[in-house]
Amino acid sequence: MKKKMLALVFAVTITLSAVACGSDDVSTSTSEGSTQTEEAADAAEAATVETEEAEEEIDAMAAAQENAESVTSMEATMNMEMVMDATDKDGEQQHMESLMVMDMVTFSDPLKMKMEMSITGKDGEEEIQENVMSVYAETGDDGTTMMYLTDGESWQSGAANVGELEAYNAVVNLVDTLAGGYAFTLEGMEAVDGANAYKYAHTLTTEETKQVLLSSGALDNVASAGLDQSAMESALDDVEGLTEYIWIDEASLYPVKYEVDMTAAMDAMTKAMVESMKAEMGEEAGEVDLSFPMMKMSMTFSNFNNASDFSIPEEAKAN
Repeated sequence: MKKKMLALVFAVTITLSAVACGSDDVSTSTSEGSTQTEEAADAAEAATVETEEAEEEIDAMAAAQENAESVTSMEATMNMEMVMDATDKDGEQQHMESLMVMDMVTFSDPLKMKMEMSITGKDGEEEIQENVMSVYAETGDDGTTMMYLTDGESWQSGAANVGELEAYNAVVNLVDTLAGGYAFTLEGMEAVDGANAYKYAHTLTTEETKQVLLSSGALDNVASAGLDQSAMESALDDVEGLTEYIWIDEASLYPVKYEVDMTAAMDAMTKAMVESMKAEMGEEAGEVDLSFPMMKMSMTFSNFNNASDFSIPEEAKAN
């Protein structure tokens, strides 16, 4: 059970970490009122201020999108918080709390990137602390992109399609997230790392959420875990729309933080996974159960166009 669960978790994590919203139009309205009285004048002034604020909202998001599209290098950190409760076929229960951290550095032209992933937390009473994976990639002078991956013990390498690397490409994920920027609405100002930032929110509909997950292609990996892909797709009909938040630095108009709560989506897919496993295992399934009371993802972005350079490890290239 654990191998299949981990395979699904990884596929879903990569999918949801790259969620991009569709674009909707933002409209503003002004009040028409008489200026014959003081109250009417105040109402007209308030409507003008509201309109100006809406225009500033659009300008801020548009500027952030334009800035993101012109990024040549950047750094990002993704934090995935997860709580898992599982019961195996013998009725043995397991509780796990984990924090997965992915540190990413990306250069766009030519492509050069690295990602280091680690996990800390608790598996029952046992402390978890491990380096799970490191990924490097670079495009050479001949146009070939090489990918290098290690689990901390050995290296694997080979030519890679640039599209295969998008899950680890902070620049691509950021641009995709902002692609429908005008669908976000301003919720106010908050401090991010001590600096003022606009906080925007956008909620995808259930159908939008489903289409984003399906179009990502990550559910194709479910079959490799021995699970029923059609059941997974059907489960997405019950997923509540995901709400995304993004913070844009007031001074630079660069996005500095992104956050989404994926608990509902993960819960729906987990239920489908459990039913698929029970159908496959029959009576052997026993009391198998699995739930994710929490799964939240956040990303912070920094060092736009000034990322720290790095070299591909020699042992990686020697493989």
